[in-house]
Amino acid sequence: MSQTTPELSDCYDVLACGFGPASLALAIALVEPSPNPTPTYSSLGGLQEALGRASSPDKDAQRSRAAERGPLKACFIEKQEQFKWHPGMMLEGSNMQISFLKDLATLRNPQSAYTFLVYLASFTPSRLVSYISRETFTPSRREFSDYLAWAARKVEGDLATQGGQVAFGEEVVAVEAVVGNESSDVRILKVTSRDVKTGATTERFTRNIVLSTGGSPRLPHHLSTPDIEASGRVIHSSAFLDRIHPALDSLTAPLPASRALRVAVLGAGQSAAETFLALRDAIASHLPADVEHRPQIDLLIRSATLRPADDSASTNEVFDPGMSQAVYGVDSTGRSVMLQAAKATNYSVANPHTLAAMYETLYAQQVEVDIATRDNASFAKINRDPKLAIRPFIELTGARPPASADAPLTLELWHSATSLRSSDEYDLVICGTG
Repeated sequence: MSQTTPELSDCYDVLACGFGPASLALAIALVEPSPNPTPTYSSLGGLQEALGRASSPDKDAQRSRAAERGPLKACFIEKQEQFKWHPGMMLEGSNMQISFLKDLATLRNPQSAYTFLVYLASFTPSRLVSYISRETFTPSRREFSDYLAWAARKVEGDLATQGGQVAFGEEVVAVEAVVGNESSDVRILKVTSRDVKTGATTERFTRNIVLSTGGSPRLPHHLSTPDIEASGRVIHSSAFLDRIHPALDSLTAPLPASRALRVAVLGAGQSAAETFLALRDAIASHLPADVEHRPQIDLLIRSATLRPADDSASTNEVFDPGMSQAVYGVDSTGRSVMLQAAKATNYSVANPHTLAAMYETLYAQQVEVDIATRDNASFAKINRDPKLAIRPFIELTGARPPASADAPLTLELWHSATSLRSSDEYDLVICGTG
């Protein structure tokens, strides 16, 4: 706890740790005026009213105080050296799962200069008409990522005009309460950040702090041991594009001719499903022309089958702004109940289009095998197309590191439906485990 009281002019109104999409949307809301909100229709209105009855703030009073106060001075501290959004998952052909209208600004202010439609029109020539001709609400993940980066660059300049900043390449290492000389009340916080390159530290003061650091990749604890991590044989889906090709280079070169390359994908969500499909082309591009054994890609899931995400209109209303505000005022127990009820919208589920593509791929591969087998034809072409397989009811119960540089990793697996246990060898494991 510090007793150093900063000058008011040196103190930020808001300081955010992290500058991902959530903080980016906050920054935009701070630099542009918002129209007076109008009530929004929702079939969940009754639930929203019940949840928010005891906690809804006085909106008119808030707007009045904001008008008197003027623009807020804000700082955003981000560890990355530039704005990046899931760079390791920009897979070819991957699309957003939500409408572009749920961008950084449209729902708050449809006339904002930061909407996805304004982004499309910012190019010369404009892509707006071409995008409309596509007749889809879901842009590619690559395009939406570029929209976010465009908005980040734009808002950085607008923040500066209000005395704010975005500090890239810094990580927050400490937050301390500052106690005034005349009162023990904590009204100011001292935030210390460190430059990720030089190690130099910077102190900033703020009246309010926002934690927006995002999630951290989760690996099964059996695959998080030092010896397994040191082998480089386990890749989290968030780093898929960054690591998959170097990993395959190192695996396919010394691979013995006596066995096939085997890769396991763990998880039943969208990232696991996408990497499962993407591995097919990635591995094929690294195979020698005369490969003798067909590579195998196994998707290991705990459940009986992959489940589609519930993206129905009624279910999507749990993400409405009014619903978010209502849940914000609920205690931790109530919030847990609400999150559990909405789990089918985002956890261990995949987009129906991705699941359809997966099924078609599996079926098409079987067609080729059946025809070649019936005609007693060469399997040379088939061997260059990695075989996809889904293994249900599988639980990971242990793992052993490779015994040598060209040896596989061993996974200890339990089949929950039969209670059978097995030790299966894989050269590489991809974790789409959240």
